[in-house]
Amino acid sequence: MNSEPTNYLEVWSYIAQVSSLVLVLMACVNFIVYMILVTVMGNRSGRYSFVLNNETRVMMASAVMVSVAIGLMLNVFILNERDFGHTFVFALKAGLPIGIIITIAFAFNAYLKTYYPFILEKRLADIRFRERKNPKTGRPMRLLNEEEEDEYLTEDMIQQEKDLSYDFDVWLEDATGDTIIETYKGSPNLICDNCQFRTMKLIKEEISEETLLKTKYYLCSHCGHKHKETDV
Repeated sequence: MNSEPTNYLEVWSYIAQVSSLVLVLMACVNFIVYMILVTVMGNRSGRYSFVLNNETRVMMASAVMVSVAIGLMLNVFILNERDFGHTFVFALKAGLPIGIIITIAFAFNAYLKTYYPFILEKRLADIRFRERKNPKTGRPMRLLNEEEEDEYLTEDMIQQEKDLSYDFDVWLEDATGDTIIETYKGSPNLICDNCQFRTMKLIKEEISEETLLKTKYYLCSHCGHKHKETDV
């Protein structure tokens, strides 16, 4: 990189190495900026929605940039042999990194779609249900369940929860009666029999070959309680 390029291959090698470095730096900056934004958000429901809507996309964008950087460096490494005698071999070596880029990007995409949702669910549950203190007194607050919270919600809010358009979390400090109400976009989750929060998420469906009945399996993201329902 320090010597003056003398032919097109050396020029390409220089461009590819610089581009790889820039792409890796961009991927790091992209993820770091995202994490900073998540950290500085004071509103819990706003942070929840931001992570839900953006985390997978940010990670995928960074993964694509890293994949391309790896492909460029492999391209430079392979072409260093400079086998110009066989056009087919040279073209194969030049195109091989493209296949590697696609493979790596596909692997990242498969990971984010199949495995990462479980990690993301835990992150979202941690944001939403972590211990909370009253900003006025500094004393702990507790999260009310579906039955308890109705006392602090308006009729319109209760109806919105029934319609699954919005979900409301009510935090209460028993000593002072102070409350904080957080608003979340509605979800098709069920109310957990164990903790009474609407956090029972469908994770799997099975159909019996003998009875043809469908069984749905649910997992609560708040307390980890498991539940199954079989259609009659």
